[in-house]
Amino acid sequence: HVTGSQIDNSATALAMTGGTMTAYANNILTYTTGVLVAGGVFNGRYNYWGTGATPTSIGSSDAYTYRLGANVGSWGQGTLADASLVPDTGAGGTGVIVSHGRGLANTPFGSGVSPDADASNMCSDYYDFFVIGGSGNWIVTVSIDSDTACDPTFTNAILYGYTLSGVTIDETCVGVACWTQYAGVSQVVGPPRALQVTLDAAAQLQATPIVAGNHTTGTPSAVTLQAIRGNGSLPSPYLFSFIALCLIATLTMLWRRRQRKMVQSHFVSQSPSRC
Repeated sequence: HVTGSQIDNSATALAMTGGTMTAYANNILTYTTGVLVAGGVFNGRYNYWGTGATPTSIGSSDAYTYRLGANVGSWGQGTLADASLVPDTGAGGTGVIVSHGRGLANTPFGSGVSPDADASNMCSDYYDFFVIGGSGNWIVTVSIDSDTACDPTFTNAILYGYTLSGVTIDETCVGVACWTQYAGVSQVVGPPRALQVTLDAAAQLQATPIVAGNHTTGTPSAVTLQAIRGNGSLPSPYLFSFIALCLIATLTMLWRRRQRKMVQSHFVSQSPSRC
């Protein structure tokens, strides 16, 4: 395996004539050809190939499709600092975590002000999570900063994953639309405190960027919400009453508007003609 390496300034970054090569969690930058496969089997998923990478420049459309979205700052197998990726019902394989660090410069896929206008004030690093050779459900754990500014993120269990198209990242999204709030997130009191979500390795962990909410509100307004976690603050009888009141108010407003139009029509029809 070729893992955790920095490969720069090469005409051909990786080359093979036979056998099997698996490369992941590498920064492969400034090259003419990313990989040249004269024979054998190459698995180049989950590497960072630079901002201008294309399937042609990399030399593998599969490696391009499953590329990382930002520079590898650090990485680990199973755990990385206070983050972890471990099997739930998953079978075999190795959970790998990559940290991209923080700030707009490290936002995966250059998705701009994601997931809010102050991307330098997120409550965790930007991470990538993926599984090598495994399947089933895996538990993702992301630690949340201990400062009080991140209390709303922890209290409301605000954790975002990059928006997917099928099982890979959505290539068409822009900015905040590239981040979707996870449902089913649970809290780990710690210390360190953390948020956890269980995801399917094949469907949801194909080099998926993940980040916690921000310092301001924990909930960026422009992010798509997958599901609302019920907290019992609005019991269903009150909810139905609220809807009924809204319906009555709307019907009353429409009735009054119709009455005004009828009165206006009556005055117009009774006015003498002026020739």
